[in-house]
Amino acid sequence: MKKTLIAVALAALPVASMADVVLYGQIKGGVQVSKVRGTETTLGAPKSITTAVVDYGSRIGFKGHEDLGNGVQAIWQLEQRVDVAGGGKAGNAGVYQSTRGFGTRDSFVGLKTPAGTVKAGYFAIGAGAVNDALDIWEYSDDVLDYGNAAGLATFTRGNAATDRRVNVTYETPEVAGFSGSVSVATSDNEHVSRRIGSMNKKDSAAYGLTASYKNAGFFADLGATVVRDTADAEAAGKKYGYQAVVQGGYDANGLLVGLAYQTFKAVDDEAAYKGNEVALSAAYEVVQGLKVKGSAAYGFGFKDADGEKVFAGDNGKYYQGILGADYALSKRTVVNAQVGQVTYGKGQHKARVTTGTVGLKHAF
Repeated sequence: MKKTLIAVALAALPVASMADVVLYGQIKGGVQVSKVRGTETTLGAPKSITTAVVDYGSRIGFKGHEDLGNGVQAIWQLEQRVDVAGGGKAGNAGVYQSTRGFGTRDSFVGLKTPAGTVKAGYFAIGAGAVNDALDIWEYSDDVLDYGNAAGLATFTRGNAATDRRVNVTYETPEVAGFSGSVSVATSDNEHVSRRIGSMNKKDSAAYGLTASYKNAGFFADLGATVVRDTADAEAAGKKYGYQAVVQGGYDANGLLVGLAYQTFKAVDDEAAYKGNEVALSAAYEVVQGLKVKGSAAYGFGFKDADGEKVFAGDNGKYYQGILGADYALSKRTVVNAQVGQVTYGKGQHKARVTTGTVGLKHAF
């Protein structure tokens, strides 16, 4: 009898200990065709057409919580990027992240209380926490695929202000639809590999701020990140770089319409020393399961540290348009198809990427 009771108790222990753990993720990918029209000086590659099976940013994660009493919860999350196209692509965050082990995406541990939430971990802060809200597309953003035309990867591109960082964040409770956060990423947690041109120095501290409002389908967000001693700022003899974004719109009853504006300075080594961008997205559920979508983006005032306009043709601008549709086969499985084009610069030296992709996403 005692042995039976002990066996029943032991069998129940794992179930009890795992009751607050959730396994979740998204497995998504497709076939992508990209046409690059430019030169090695404009896009880093000659004119070409590529067709490839690509991953759309698949991920798997675990999250959970424990009630500690008096409205306090211990919370945690570990999330990892995975790749249905084989992984190991060079040229994007995957190489940098591969050295970190599990937790290459949003991962943290913290406490949630009636007075707000404090969490420490690896996730985007400030501008990077909000500037992808209007990127409503599934696509590959690996730079070797030249697939940035199929989604708003140019608008949401990673840099010193938008990349995920090891940080401590305080999130306010929501009051009448308003909420916000304050984040600090210390330099000692950053990685040397992030400082292009200053490999012998540690990366600098970053500070993030967000403020949001949501009510009856309407939303508005403000996000800002300030980074000390970026490679761009150092080259220009400055101490700080920054990026800020403001956006708003409506998302309810099968309709999404949103507009965003962002400005940056001394955080984006690949694009320019400073610049401005506008993005517009809209989506409408025509019939149950079928959603038509469109986005447009415009970058202007892109200049180097000397004040000279960048991109081929020296006009400091880019233009992008995307059209597509999603069809939900079920609540968890969605087929996507879209085509987009982005043009940098002007004249005979302008660069252009045209991308079409068809794929499938399954969420669990």
